Amino acid sequence: MNLIESDAVLLRRRRFSDHSFVVTWITRDYGKLVSVARSAERPKSPLFGRVDIFSESRVTLAPPKKGDLFTVTEVTPLLSLPALYPTILTAGYFAELIDLFVEPAFPDEDAFLLVQRAWKFLRESSPSLKAVLHFERELASCLGVYDPSQTGLVCLSNIGPRIPRSRPALVEFLNTHPVVSKDICSTIS
Repeated sequence: MNLIESDAVLLRRRRFSDHSFVVTWITRDYGKLVSVARSAERPKSPLFGRVDIFSESRVTLAPPKKGDLFTVTEVTPLLSLPALYPTILTAGYFAELIDLFVEPAFPDEDAFLLVQRAWKFLRESSPSLKAVLHFERELASCLGVYDPSQTGLVCLSNIGPRIPRSRPALVEFLNTHPVVSKDICSTIS
């Protein structure tokens, strides 16, 4: 069994059993991967406290014996996002977009780097509507569907799955809670 190791961002975490999770990663080397983190909530587990949503980590995964569910064998946390409501709301929307539009197990370093740049921005600055629009445009560009005459959101909605239901709430929150932040285009680009 050949283990794979890669830098990764944990996009999604769902309960699998009493102490385990199914987690979705965007990795630098292997694209979007879904894995099971067995016993991640048991205090004696080597994964305990290491499978945090939206964290950047170095992960080691065992390939599936059958099916497409990898097994998490090791996680080395590197960076995490501040636990602030606007940051988590924005990161959740970005993660949902990546999960919807990036093909599983298809190496896509551009998508990983986009998420990494967005997470860096969210660690250093307050989220803004401008950041959301920029992320949508950059994701459409990574996917090769960006048309400068349209918004990133329109370009994404033209190619497939629905736009996340969390977007209207995020846009409303950012519009009603404006923050002063530095120019996102120079930070994320």
